Amino acid sequence: MVMSACGSCEESVANRQRAVACERCMAWFHVACVGMREANMKALGFELLVFLCRECLSKSLNEWRNQDEEKEERVEQSTQTENLMKEAEAQTTKTEERKDQQEVVEVARTDRRPRKKRMVIKKAPVRVIGDSMVRKTPDFVRREIECTSMGGAKIQDVKRKVKQEVQEMEERSLLVVQGGGNNLVEAGAEDTVKEVIEAVRAAEEMMMCVAVVGVLQRPREGVQHERVRRETNRKICMELMKVKMEWMTEKKGNMSFLDMDGILDQDKFFGRDGVHLNHNVNERLGRRLAEWMRARQVCCVDDA
Repeated sequence: MVMSACGSCEESVANRQRAVACERCMAWFHVACVGMREANMKALGFELLVFLCRECLSKSLNEWRNQDEEKEERVEQSTQTENLMKEAEAQTTKTEERKDQQEVVEVARTDRRPRKKRMVIKKAPVRVIGDSMVRKTPDFVRREIECTSMGGAKIQDVKRKVKQEVQEMEERSLLVVQGGGNNLVEAGAEDTVKEVIEAVRAAEEMMMCVAVVGVLQRPREGVQHERVRRETNRKICMELMKVKMEWMTEKKGNMSFLDMDGILDQDKFFGRDGVHLNHNVNERLGRRLAEWMRARQVCCVDDA
């Protein structure tokens, strides 16, 4: 199956080829084209590390430089304002004649001073919504999140729950949505993707960071389920890329697609029922989710 064209050599990138996607533009690149080493490939799966293509890296560097220049300008303006205020205070002090007049002048001067805003570091709350697959979230992740697990839920149930709980969440929160349900084959790829995008759209006015977890494997379900699953994940990735670019342009939030196939590549990772994951693999999925959370959970807010 062809995923897309390589952003470097423009040759097709097949599903079985070693390739990596740019975190910002979501374009795929052959590992050989970008000169990525094996150690870096493993780090992308298990460490707090992302891949950026040359064009996106250049754009990010320019954005960071602009932010630094704006910060320097604000510091310079603040210094000039403080110097002017000190000069005004010195002149006022010289004209004070009596203690009562001095107290009045001090009060008036204090009232004229603008209230300064300071930036406060805050950890955004995290909400995870899905079916029974999210029930066994590792303890080191569960301590930092609110988890809504609905046993036997269909994708329509997940969408309704997302729309309901988003109304109660804070702005700039983190939302993790399971990209499938227990009726994947019945619903089909097209309808499943439609339901997922509607669930994501429920958060677009809240400036959230949203992650959609790709539909996980289920060895028990057989070949048809696997075919529909792969087609669904491919289409979800394409549609989320469109939403991601729209949100970034209009500053509505951010979007990620968490593909877990690199972690679940063997049947032995599943329990006897062929559906639910064993303890060790749940731990690995938890670390992947924790990496995404750490990269986006800390934010700065104005504190008047």
